Amino acid sequence: MEEWVKIPKYRQHIACPTREGNTPDTCYTCGKNAYRAVTRAAVGLSDHSLVHLIPTYRQKLKTNKPVITTVKRWTSGDTEKLQGCLESTNWAVSEEATDGLDEYTDTVTSYISFCEDSCISTKSQVRYSNNKPWLTAELKQLRREEEEAFRSGDRTVYKEAKYRILEKGIRAAKSEYSEQLNRHSTAHHPSSAWRGLQLLTAHKVRKTRLLLNDRHLTNALNEFYCRFELAKDNQTVSPPSPPSTSTPTLALSPLPPAHLCINRQDVHRLFSRQKVRKAPGPDSVSPSTLKHCCDPLAPVFTDHWSSALFQPASKPPPSFQFPRNPPSLD
Repeated sequence: MEEWVKIPKYRQHIACPTREGNTPDTCYTCGKNAYRAVTRAAVGLSDHSLVHLIPTYRQKLKTNKPVITTVKRWTSGDTEKLQGCLESTNWAVSEEATDGLDEYTDTVTSYISFCEDSCISTKSQVRYSNNKPWLTAELKQLRREEEEAFRSGDRTVYKEAKYRILEKGIRAAKSEYSEQLNRHSTAHHPSSAWRGLQLLTAHKVRKTRLLLNDRHLTNALNEFYCRFELAKDNQTVSPPSPPSTSTPTLALSPLPPAHLCINRQDVHRLFSRQKVRKAPGPDSVSPSTLKHCCDPLAPVFTDHWSSALFQPASKPPPSFQFPRNPPSLD
């Protein structure tokens, strides 16, 4: 039995008239919509128009616009300036001028963010879609020097900049990037391993929109994740009653914080262990600020958290309803 060979389906790309309103010229390829035909002027006394086939594919560099990002430069001088700004702050004035714990929290976090934006310098980075991961600032400088040598017209200087300096730097950058990937894959650290996989697969994390100043969501999440801790020590269950059709209610009394104590040394140690690569929370205070300025901020947050812990509750304890007859799994 003969084996039939599947012939690819060819497609015509010339759809414009090339001779007196007719299209006698043909151009077939296997790709659909691979080219766009444009008629040009005829050559000499020819009765056929020239056909210019323009590829519909566009380079990634042309389709995607460059992304400009602004990052903060945590230099030693800027860090010392921010530390001095926070150390010279009189926090008692903010506490006296505010009414309530929530307003005082917003004032303190907003002031810390203002000091960070004022003291820490920023720089803009332009990222193109075709940037290589091993392309460093040193290679960009070598590339600019190679272009300057080309414009100068000196062939000796140009060959020295291109074939010896630039190519040597590219090989060194690729080798260093390969060693970095190997360290990520062999390190006994989950975040490093995942970061290495993202670099290998060019995975891009989806950006999620952060809900700022949403206190209802924050309180709901706190109540949800602390429901077992509240039910651990104090559970007030209603006495048994005759069976009824209503759903029983389990009321949880608030946990008395009398045996809890927030130590300033613990807060200082917690701030000093912050990871600077993490994103700031809803209060817009970056982990870099907490880590570099843990000395002036530890007393402030210790007193603030202590007052929030021992503040009397302004709303009744939450109550949870449980079904009397759990649903069957059959």
